[in-house]
Amino acid sequence: MTRALRHHAETAGEPGWLRALGDPALAAVLTAVHADLAAPWTLPSLARLAGLSRAAFAARFSATIGQPPMQYVHGCRIRRAMTLLGGGNATAAVVASRVGYGSESAFSAAFVRYAGVPPGEYRRRARSGREVGRW
Repeated sequence: MTRALRHHAETAGEPGWLRALGDPALAAVLTAVHADLAAPWTLPSLARLAGLSRAAFAARFSATIGQPPMQYVHGCRIRRAMTLLGGGNATAAVVASRVGYGSESAFSAAFVRYAGVPPGEYRRRARSGREVGRW
């Protein structure tokens, strides 16, 4: 299975995280980000992890994944927040902290930009089984 995934990652023409797994520098970054979404990730910290300059890292990440590094991190955070909001009893403030936002208001603003609805509305819709957001 691992060999099949690696082969696909190496031969896939489309950008995406699976393709990035074939690049040791980017794989290390993806592993770290997914292991700790709440870490205070910045472009410089991610570039250091990859062992590249900021410019080289940003260009390589964007070309391989298909989006800039920080956009990817924010998307991962919000998707994880959606899971936490839809399936648990955690407040928006707790979820914000778990996914790396320093304040509930910053989290809420980012959530609305991504999902099209505030976290509380997302939770209500997710629990009722209604379609949620615009992603």
